[in-house]
Amino acid sequence: MPTIGKLQMDIAAAALACDLTRVLTLQWTYAESTQTFPVLGINEAHHVMSHAGDTDAAAQEKLTQINVWYAEQFAYLLGKLASYKEGDGTLLDNTAVLWCIEVGKGNNHAHRDLPFLLAGSCGGYFRTGRFVDYMAGGAAGHPHNNLLVSLAQAMGTKDTTFGDPAHCTGPPPQLDLSRIPATLVEDARASRAKRGSGGRLRSLGRRPAPRESRSNRATGRLPLRFSMSSSLQGR
Repeated sequence: MPTIGKLQMDIAAAALACDLTRVLTLQWTYAESTQTFPVLGINEAHHVMSHAGDTDAAAQEKLTQINVWYAEQFAYLLGKLASYKEGDGTLLDNTAVLWCIEVGKGNNHAHRDLPFLLAGSCGGYFRTGRFVDYMAGGAAGHPHNNLLVSLAQAMGTKDTTFGDPAHCTGPPPQLDLSRIPATLVEDARASRAKRGSGGRLRSLGRRPAPRESRSNRATGRLPLRFSMSSSLQGR
């Protein structure tokens, strides 16, 4: 799996760089996969381990090793995107990459407190370099549909809902252009208008009254492309 995975990521980055596509999905496995990780010395099935109790220290340690491995693959993909120069920045600057899982906790299938990692500013649309907690202070949080609306709007659509409108209240605050300097906002808009919508992404957004940890690092002013990376096993 590691060798094939890297080849797939190489092809994905090259396809975006050549503008052969602007939308990609990379799925390492599926939710009930019996995937093992002999490269890590782990021969138990990932899905089975994800149902281990919180006090099962051995299983939790192995799950952590697996998650670290997936994070390393994600970093590899981002590095490939960053290796392609585009204008004053890189392919990564002009891309949005989403890394997500299906449940917040594997052993009880919780649908709250899900981590989402967004990388790349999508041509200056997203504010990056931050950890945003939408459940801080006891807040109710946001359905993940709201994040998908943000991604759709970053690609140039005028969508205001995604999926069932009953479970979508619009883009979550403080992810997009609203707090980026006006000159960068206009540059990004003008660039998208000149070449049309597109996009590529990556970043981590979790769960209003968000708590931020670092300053604005959004960069890039070119048209957008979109790439999605998904690891589906529960924690």
